[in-house]
Order: sequence, then structure tokens, then C-alpha cells
Amino acid sequence: MSQLSSWPSMFAAPRTAGVLLLVTATTHFSQLWILPVSHTVIASATFAIPYAAVGGALIARPTRAAAVLAITATSIGGTSGVIRFFVVQRNGFSVFHPLLDIVIIALLVSWLVAAERSR
Repeated sequence: MSQLSSWPSMFAAPRTAGVLLLVTATTHFSQLWILPVSHTVIASATFAIPYAAVGGALIARPTRAAAVLAITATSIGGTSGVIRFFVVQRNGFSVFHPLLDIVIIALLVSWLVAAERSR
């Protein structure tokens, strides 16, 4: 199979992860209007900024650096969300976001592994 014929599928995983990052950025930010404002809600809403930036980068031009940044950000955000759920505030966002983070991480790790194997 030629490299050209595999081009669209080669970037499907990071671009899908990018779209999911934009979705989670939107839902992180929306917490400011849906939940009572507190320090934890504001902290969670600030995750919208790096999620949107890295998500946009993965959609525009998927790179290893953007994937590693996204994996790092979602690992931190997912861990924080689980802690928030069990210690501070139980809500649907604290369940949805870590689950979405797991999907994003799985997509990007599988893409990085496949890229490494194809070298």
C-alpha cells in the first residue's frame, strides 16, 4: 500500500482527539454557567484554555509534540477530575471529563505507537 493511500487514515486518530478536546474545552468552560461558581469550578473551567489550544493544533497539523502535550494535559485534567469527584464536588462533569480524557489518551497513544512502528 502506498503512503499516499494511507494518508487520510494516518491522521484520523489525532484529529478525532482534537475534536474531542474542543468538545471537552467547551464543556469545561460551560461549568461557569451551569454549576454554582466556586474555586473548583473556576479551576476546572481554566482547563478549557489548553484543551482548546492543543485540540486546535491537532486538527490543523497533527504533530508528535501536540500529541504529547494533549496526553499530558488530559492526564492531569483526568486525575484532577477524579479527585474532584471523590473529595470536593460530585457532578456529571467530573464523570464525563475523565472518561473523555481516557478516550483522547488512547487515541493519541495508539497513533504515536503506530507512527513509531511505521518508521
